[in-house]
Amino acid sequence: MIYQYRNIMTPMYIFAHIYILRRKRRGIEPQGIYKKVKKVLTISDSYSRLSDNMNRLKQIEKQIQRIKKQLMALGELRPGSLSKQYNICGKAACRCKDPKAPKRHGPYYQISYGRKGKSSSAFVRPESLSDVKKQLANYKRLMELISLWIDLGLEHSKIKLKSVCKKPERSNP
Repeated sequence: MIYQYRNIMTPMYIFAHIYILRRKRRGIEPQGIYKKVKKVLTISDSYSRLSDNMNRLKQIEKQIQRIKKQLMALGELRPGSLSKQYNICGKAACRCKDPKAPKRHGPYYQISYGRKGKSSSAFVRPESLSDVKKQLANYKRLMELISLWIDLGLEHSKIKLKSVCKKPERSNP
């Protein structure tokens, strides 16, 4: 019987395995020994899980710090979506009403967004189009970073709760 922790042989597991094998070779039935070894293994498991959790907590905290730096580097923000539109006018003899090859007027760019329960839209001038696209991209990146931060925060709190609730048992020799 080989004891493993996440497919890695730890010194405690190797020690326990050797101890049980030696007892068996001497002809001593290791009935009560399993309980003692199991208790020792539980303690080593708890400490190794605790150190894994602490390492993961540090990784999460570093990732959150990186997210904060990225949030600070974002420029102007604008929620919404940008659409390109072509229109038809009301003039009878216009190129947009040509029966063979109609050519609509445009493109006109329009930004639409919702804020505080109200939706709005506005036309965007061609000279400010590149700025608006950057602002929309920054807002999209903001939402991605916030979502990632929330996910990391939830994982962080779950690990902390597990480590507080499950303290390793100590064996009395």
